[in-house]
Amino acid sequence: SLGELFPLLGDAFEKEGQGLKVTFGGTNIESQEVLHTLQGDLAILVGCWFFLLIVLVLCTRRILLTLVGFISVCLPLPLAYIVFSLLAGSTAVSVPMMLAAFLATSTGMDVLFLYNDAWRDSAQHETSDGE
Repeated sequence: SLGELFPLLGDAFEKEGQGLKVTFGGTNIESQEVLHTLQGDLAILVGCWFFLLIVLVLCTRRILLTLVGFISVCLPLPLAYIVFSLLAGSTAVSVPMMLAAFLATSTGMDVLFLYNDAWRDSAQHETSDGE
């Protein structure tokens, strides 16, 4: 099957500089190649989330605050996919969608760090209501 053949073709393609030249193409192989790339990107995304979760715990020093912030950043991604699937009638995941997941995660985490820093800074600048 194509699922068994694709990893062999990928290995042969990587060894191209060793005297073996492999050329392959077609719609089924290209879709397998995109799927393979998306699976690798998904693994990187989960690894980034795990790393960011640890960094958030260290920065906020509060587990509940970290979990709520992390969920508020990560939950819109699957919800947006569900709404898109219902409205567009398509369940296909493309490379731009995965890139958007990285962008949304990094922007959301940045906002969490900024809010955390602003909260700590405001505690150092106490002012009364009369000022």
